[in-house]
Amino acid sequence: MSSWDYGRMAARHPEEWFSNSHFNMTNAKTAHSNALDNIDTSLRAHNDCLSENISQYHGLHASLDKKVNASKLLLEMLRKRIGSVQRSIESTRISYSQLEEADRQKTAPLELCLWRIQHRGKRPDREHIRDGLETSLENERETLENTQQQLREGKRKTKAALDQLNASLEELTHDSEEKNQALHIDEMCLRTTHKTWQTKIESGAATNRNAPGSQANRLPPMTSRTFSDDNSGNESQRHSNAERLNRAAMTAEQVAAGQRDENTQCISRCSQMAQQALARTQHSMESRIRETQEMRSRIEGEIRETDAKIRHTMATTTETRQQIQSLEEPLQLTEHRDNWRKQRALREQILDPVSTQLVEHKATLMKSHDALRSRRDNEKFTLSDLKRNKMRLQEDLKDKTAAMHVDLDCFVHDVISQGGRIVKTLSAPKVAKAIKIDPSFAPVAAGGDGPRGATRVPAAYAPVPPQGQNIGSRTCRF
Repeated sequence: MSSWDYGRMAARHPEEWFSNSHFNMTNAKTAHSNALDNIDTSLRAHNDCLSENISQYHGLHASLDKKVNASKLLLEMLRKRIGSVQRSIESTRISYSQLEEADRQKTAPLELCLWRIQHRGKRPDREHIRDGLETSLENERETLENTQQQLREGKRKTKAALDQLNASLEELTHDSEEKNQALHIDEMCLRTTHKTWQTKIESGAATNRNAPGSQANRLPPMTSRTFSDDNSGNESQRHSNAERLNRAAMTAEQVAAGQRDENTQCISRCSQMAQQALARTQHSMESRIRETQEMRSRIEGEIRETDAKIRHTMATTTETRQQIQSLEEPLQLTEHRDNWRKQRALREQILDPVSTQLVEHKATLMKSHDALRSRRDNEKFTLSDLKRNKMRLQEDLKDKTAAMHVDLDCFVHDVISQGGRIVKTLSAPKVAKAIKIDPSFAPVAAGGDGPRGATRVPAAYAPVPPQGQNIGSRTCRF
């Protein structure tokens, strides 16, 4: 220390020394007070920040819990709808398969009907008439084609309903997968907690639950601005989209259910129409065969009667010829007598009763000869006319037999489905019935004019009559 500083210090008064100390202590007390104020302010700030953070944390936790619960509800709704749509798809596919099977079942009768129409075109020309069987076959073809058209229209609508269901299922599955992934993330966030704050929230929630008039899980008041109100529209839109998908899928299911009911009615209606058309064709076919067989029986009876008339006419012609021949001797005798009488003397050649009687007898013989020759000519014409009529009857019988055999061919052929292919075959009971109608009937064999896949009729069903034996006709009532 310099002499100057020492002299200066020595010059200070005690009052100044006390004053300086008091000043320092006063400043220290002021600093103490300021420090206490700052500490209180910091503690309040600590409490405020902790309270606000806990409040925000609690709001976030509650929002996550609410979001998780809402997502679970949405997922449950989507899962139920997905299961319902899947069941509806399976039912609709079954209905579509039933339509396909019904459509397939109409193909075989339609092919048989077309073959019958084509096969009946091979009847003789005189048998080409627009009978009831032809009309029934045309009606059956039109009915089967209409039923196939209705079934195929049903298949088209069912396919559209299936496409809509599959599209709804895809949207529901995609939305469900996204919500499921978001739910897993939210649950992971919900499970990941702040231990200290979570403990305080749970203890505070327990206190609030036990406090009178308190509400469970009541959120502490927030001191900062939140954006929940601003973003609530997005969550509402999320719910609306899920509900929209649910409603769209429900509508698609209702459409599919209605289409399935319509398909069931269409299948039943088409089956009934086809069966009725087939029954009408069968009835017309049997009626036509019976009518043809009755006509054949009448023609055969007429042929037998014509044969009898031919034999009778031939016998009469033979007798007429004999009668003509029997007149030759009297004519010759008359000629001889006339020649002998011309040799009389000139004086005796007079017109006596003998000459007159001789002339009359000769005239009578010539008249009888001419009458018998005329009768013989008439008998020959009648015999020719009978033979011509018999030939026409035989040709008519042949044509009607051929036409009846064509109709019997149509009658005995059936269709079956074998290995996914339509096969035409012969019905043994119908063949036996056809043989009773006409034992000479032989069904068209495979590879001939018959339907594809037809089998040759067994020999037991087609007996061949012995040569020269006339079996005749038999009438079978269907």
